Amino acid sequence: MEALPFLLLFTSSLIYLSNSIRKFNTWGSLHTKQPREPFKSTNFEHNTRTN
Repeated sequence: MEALPFLLLFTSSLIYLSNSIRKFNTWGSLHTKQPREPFKSTNFEHNTRTN
């Protein structure tokens, strides 16, 4: 029974982390959908360099 509070805290923190990661991912996708021109050009240059 002593491990129950710790388990609850662990699961709640995991849920909070997954929610924040999901929020960050949606923000990142929204940000990349409307990129500024310099950001687009630098991203393109980076892609051509790595490929």
